[in-house]
Amino acid sequence: LIDLLAGADHAIIVDCLEVPGGVPGTVRQLTLEDVSGASRLVGPHDLTLADAFEFARASGVSMPRTAEIYGIQAADTLRIEEGLSPEVAATVPLLARAIHERLRPRTADR
Repeated sequence: LIDLLAGADHAIIVDCLEVPGGVPGTVRQLTLEDVSGASRLVGPHDLTLADAFEFARASGVSMPRTAEIYGIQAADTLRIEEGLSPEVAATVPLLARAIHERLRPRTADR
């Protein structure tokens, strides 16, 4: 992740999220502060997303000044299988489209 983001001005990160009682497929917009200490956001890794940014910056790596983080509530994080749950699979293209539309340059009125 650090290698992918090094030198970028802004990052948009989409990942699985597990919130007790959360509805599968629900999207939450988060900040690095929100995910500090939340190891489940990045899966079964030992380093959280916020820790990775902090480690990189402390190591002299130029990381994005701003980051948008979108967590999609998972349906079942205890089973290991290929593919996404139907709820998450239905959410991904909607979120991707919303991000793409927001980032697309606006042309002046013709």
